[in-house]
Amino acid sequence: MISSVCASGGPQLAERGAPPWLEWAVAARPLPGEEVSGDAALVELDDGGAVVAAVDGLGHGAPAAAAASRAVAALRGRCRDDVDALVGRCHEALRGTRGAALGVAKIAGDELTWAGVGNVEAWLFGRGRPAALLLRPGVVGEALPPAQPVREQLRRGDVVVLVSDGVGSGFVDAFEAVGSPQRIADAILDGYARESDDAVVVVARYLGGAAA
Repeated sequence: MISSVCASGGPQLAERGAPPWLEWAVAARPLPGEEVSGDAALVELDDGGAVVAAVDGLGHGAPAAAAASRAVAALRGRCRDDVDALVGRCHEALRGTRGAALGVAKIAGDELTWAGVGNVEAWLFGRGRPAALLLRPGVVGEALPPAQPVREQLRRGDVVVLVSDGVGSGFVDAFEAVGSPQRIADAILDGYARESDDAVVVVARYLGGAAA
């Protein structure tokens, strides 16, 4: 199993030994003036596929970071679960916390399945106009809406981008799938992170041949 986790605001990329069907990166930073970030990310792969997630703990500072960390822990080691189960696990793990917004994408074979609650956005680039993946209002850990997973077929070179609401949506119109996922993630964070919130960006490029 190979995983890349960003739970405290520093960009990380795990490339060495990564399967040839997916490359990814995370870029993040806390609200200016804070030492920890309430936004977190997880990318984890095994022979059952991949889970790509972004979490935005409500508010900022240590309580938000604690909620986000719980969600990441609930997702870890669950590449074989479907997205409904993943969201449900996070909901149970976050009870009693301030809650979080959550976006989870699972890749298995050439299929992407996505579920989002709250204001973590996900975009799919690579087939003409970018596609925004469905979000439902709610708070994971407090008010969970009925699951409505979205399924998309992936093609080689497609790029999935997840961002917390600390990242302005202007990056979508300016998006260029050029260079490594780390370069793309860093450019989005540097150009569009809001000064009023934590921010996280997760970028994953599908290279074909994922485990089914």
